[in-house]
Amino acid sequence: MASAPTWVSLVLGLVSALLGALPRLLTVTKPVLLVAAVALAVNGLLLMVVAALTPGLKVDGFGAALLGALVIAAVTTLLEVAWRPFEQHL
Repeated sequence: MASAPTWVSLVLGLVSALLGALPRLLTVTKPVLLVAAVALAVNGLLLMVVAALTPGLKVDGFGAALLGALVIAAVTTLLEVAWRPFEQHL
């Protein structure tokens, strides 16, 4: 049977291997999340501008525009993922 220091080192190595990458991953994803948040805010503002310029679209504030931009982004992403298999055959 292995001694306590051996078990401690094995568990520490396992935890480090599994969770050690998490802080590095979070530091990489912060800029990506920031860019995504800024892009979403810009799309919300653009949606508000379009609503102000067209009589057929009404947006009740920035929160609604942000939610609309999020829905548009989600639908666009789903359509792109669904279309990708067909695009490879064209």
